[in-house]
Amino acid sequence: MTYVFELLNKSHDRKQFDCGKPELDRYIRTQVNQDIRVNATTAFMMVSPDSPRVLGFYTLSASAIMLGDVPEAIAKKIARYPAIPATLIGRLARDVSLKGQKVGPSILIDALLRSYQTSLEAVGAQAVVVDAKDEQAKHFYEQFGFTAFPSVPMKLFITMREIKDALTSAGILP
Repeated sequence: MTYVFELLNKSHDRKQFDCGKPELDRYIRTQVNQDIRVNATTAFMMVSPDSPRVLGFYTLSASAIMLGDVPEAIAKKIARYPAIPATLIGRLARDVSLKGQKVGPSILIDALLRSYQTSLEAVGAQAVVVDAKDEQAKHFYEQFGFTAFPSVPMKLFITMREIKDALTSAGILP
């Protein structure tokens, strides 16, 4: 099946969304509009082209990483500012109806591609950051090259250079 990613709008049906994590279900159904209204996040919905029902989503926000929090081997490869500009994937989820269909990676790839493109065209960023909600989520992100912060193991990041290399290898970027 083909899915599209769109900025959240009034046509999206979020009422039935169920990812199996009550805090994420509640967020997308009731809180996300408040965060958008105060410019705390943007939200992208994954839908079928023929249905407004939300089947997955992610949010993006501006963030920063303190240089001292990054492993030295990686710090050598990025600009050495006290605070490194980053994009935060605040929340990412897919509906339980799609379990086993490998759409989680598609949602993450769209978030990474959008973050990379935005870093080139609109707001500079050197990395993408995520806060894994549990060990399963941490493992998911690690499979895509994210590295845990040594001092906060459930917080992970990936550099824009690594994103570019991965998207190029996958044929998504030229």
